[in-house]
Amino acid sequence: MKRYLLLVLLLISLPLQAMELGLSVAGVVKQVHVQEGQKVKKGQKLVSLDQGALYAARTAARAQVEYLKLNLDEAQREFERNEELYDRGQIADREFQQAQVVFARARSELSSAEANVARVDQELRYSTLRAPVAGTVKRIMTFPGQALSNRLEITPLLELAPN
Repeated sequence: MKRYLLLVLLLISLPLQAMELGLSVAGVVKQVHVQEGQKVKKGQKLVSLDQGALYAARTAARAQVEYLKLNLDEAQREFERNEELYDRGQIADREFQQAQVVFARARSELSSAEANVARVDQELRYSTLRAPVAGTVKRIMTFPGQALSNRLEITPLLELAPN
């Protein structure tokens, strides 16, 4: 028991290591909101990317969703009409199956477009680096105008020492 208590006390007394922080999305650094040596609170903005292209992508993605909702409504009406005609024996199996395929494709395209909106929204959230903990900015390794690709590896933008 004493060993465990001693280990816990030792771990508590160790200084916390500085952490390198970066963004998981690509873009161009628009603003560095802090300076070296500055104390920051948890959740405070540290670095933000230019979000213009992301807002445009979100607008386009939302417009695509609205269009595909209308397309799905039309495909559903056509499917229901064909189903009724098929039940009465007025159209062939092939026509009814084609209506089913068109309806299923419309649902799939709408789901894909909605997922695209969610992806763009997530990229917008991740385009601002916020302090994960309260601490002190030790080193800034970025500048406005820096392009980040972050495809293979996340580029460290600053170093934060937790309090």
